[in-house]
Amino acid sequence: MPKVIINGKMYPAEVGETILEVARRNGAHIGFVCDGQGYCATCECKVLEGAELLDKPTRNEKTWLANRLDENYRLGCQTQIKEEGEIQVISRAEILRRQFIYSFAPPVGQSRLKNTQQLVGSLTEITTGLLKHAPSSVPGLIREVGPFRFAFPWRSVSGVLGDLVKVINNSGSGSKLSALPESRNTNVKIIVETVKPAELPTPVQVAPTPPPPAPVAKVEAPAPVQVAPTPPPPAPKFERDNLQKLEGIGPRISSVLNRSGIYTYKHLAETPVVVLQEILLAEGLKLNDPTSFPTQAKLALEGKWEELQALQDRLKGGQL
Repeated sequence: MPKVIINGKMYPAEVGETILEVARRNGAHIGFVCDGQGYCATCECKVLEGAELLDKPTRNEKTWLANRLDENYRLGCQTQIKEEGEIQVISRAEILRRQFIYSFAPPVGQSRLKNTQQLVGSLTEITTGLLKHAPSSVPGLIREVGPFRFAFPWRSVSGVLGDLVKVINNSGSGSKLSALPESRNTNVKIIVETVKPAELPTPVQVAPTPPPPAPVAKVEAPAPVQVAPTPPPPAPKFERDNLQKLEGIGPRISSVLNRSGIYTYKHLAETPVVVLQEILLAEGLKLNDPTSFPTQAKLALEGKWEELQALQDRLKGGQL
């Protein structure tokens, strides 16, 4: 099973999932303004380890990230896990959060000025990228997904709000700033830096006042108690069915359904056909007909594999 470390915390994942899906399921701090459709760039991440375990950049990533792809930046909603192994990323949202906090309360060894420079550099880089690519990309996106879907991208408002609450609850327990990517605008590294002696005031030497003598009784300390370490809890598991067993569903459609919250035969069987059509159209899959998906999923859910095979023998690409 792949393991994804997001902002310093490790989460279990599955091959075929996107970084954003793993992050939202576990409440990791990452942006998802467009609900994972690939045009807001708020889910941007820096891949620190395991880039070879991820799929190739998509068209949306090449549009919005441009030369930042060479620095291992990816869009979490577009980046799928293709192999098992350990992957480590840090989200752009988490980088900005830490830079903002450290601009007011820097850790020991850092200065407010350096952290403020890094924050301004990151915001400038993001704003410049949006101003550069939005005028040429937004009209095409509106034509592709439609004006309504572009303005109101959330497929499930309750799902977005639920994931947002998980992010807020978990954001206060993030890992310490230890090693972050380099900022090209400020030419400084976002790491713990040693403050130069000239930046610190000269300490005033005060002679300590000697305490009055007092008799000291020798007390032997008790032997330390050896406590066995508590084993870590098992990694959480979540329910997932192989939707690709159904006729007409390949890797891409399976990934699209997963991003819409459909992971099991039960979810698929209970989803109306008109909703499935809207999901596929929003991803540009106009030629795929999901009419038979709920029926196939119901047979698979009930374990009626012979009936399912007979139905699939009559289907072609999911159509009768």
